[in-house]
Amino acid sequence: MKKFMIRCDIEGVSGVVMIEPRRGVENIDAILAVDGVDGGFIGPYDLSGSCGVPGQTAHELVQGGCRRVRDACRHAGKAAGIHVVTPDPSAIARAVADGYTFLALGVDTVFLGGGATAAGAPLSECRRFAAGNREMQGRDRIMTRSRIALSLVLPFVGGLHVPPPPPRRRLKP
Repeated sequence: MKKFMIRCDIEGVSGVVMIEPRRGVENIDAILAVDGVDGGFIGPYDLSGSCGVPGQTAHELVQGGCRRVRDACRHAGKAAGIHVVTPDPSAIARAVADGYTFLALGVDTVFLGGGATAAGAPLSECRRFAAGNREMQGRDRIMTRSRIALSLVLPFVGGLHVPPPPPRRRLKP
């Protein structure tokens, strides 16, 4: 291990520990004292679950844990990081103002959800157009397929839901 740590120092690699459970927060000073640890990184969402308040990142238990890790890092002269799950400008500015020296921004599901919501906006306009255009109502196979696909995908994105078309009726010969 010592050989590896010397090589990391030479190559400029930093060792940052993730502090996500409450027990990690309680033991942050001992964790930061380990040779080779260059910083601590707090995950508010996982910490919220460990504190018994899942998803409530604004809860005082979670915020207090985040402050505890940040302050311990500062006191130890090490980098303090935090995961900003929804990286809007105000959340980023707040994390920097709070004294965090590095940030992890976003998560794949947030980015995918945002992209899907943005993609859904023009589709809503298409749906309104199709609803007012008799020629497109139920006759165009592409429109029908699109409506079916949208009904399967978009219920999970921003509350937008396009109901599937009514079943096709067979024409009498």
